[in-house]
Amino acid sequence: MKASTKAIRFLESLSIPEGPKAGQAVKLAPFQKQFVKGALADGINVACLSIGRGNTKTALSQGIALSI
Repeated sequence: MKASTKAIRFLESLSIPEGPKAGQAVKLAPFQKQFVKGALADGINVACLSIGRGNTKTALSQGIALSI
């Protein structure tokens, strides 16, 4: 299984811990899945995601780190 597939499955197995959607499953947006696939592709050592505040950059990067 590819590292990106493993990471995406892991991220979507988590539940949201707090806020209005607390307890619901994490659902990655298409751009987040694309980032994970690109970041974990063969030959890639560094990946950068530049998006606005409040768009789960920290949660996404922590989930990727935990999955690999």
